Amino acid sequence: MWKIYAGKVRLEEIKLGSISTRQYKKEKDIFLDMQLRIGCDYISELPFKKKEVWNAMGEMDLSDYRQEQLEDFSIYIFGVSYPVLQNALKQREDFQI
Repeated sequence: MWKIYAGKVRLEEIKLGSISTRQYKKEKDIFLDMQLRIGCDYISELPFKKKEVWNAMGEMDLSDYRQEQLEDFSIYIFGVSYPVLQNALKQREDFQI
């Protein structure tokens, strides 16, 4: 089985004897989703919009994203690992009225 990543689409090629089939699976990309949600022209603008990103993260279902992508996103935007950010989001939820 080969996995080729091309943007947001993962292609899996499965060889069955001499027959090759392709399955296309869409993967959610938190970088692109957040760019669209915040309204940035470039992903590189996101670290300068931490407050908007923080608020959006509280409204999103983060379980839709791969753990390693959440880790990369957390470090890129906030400079902390995802477990630290996850704990802060949890505390925020606990204190909302």
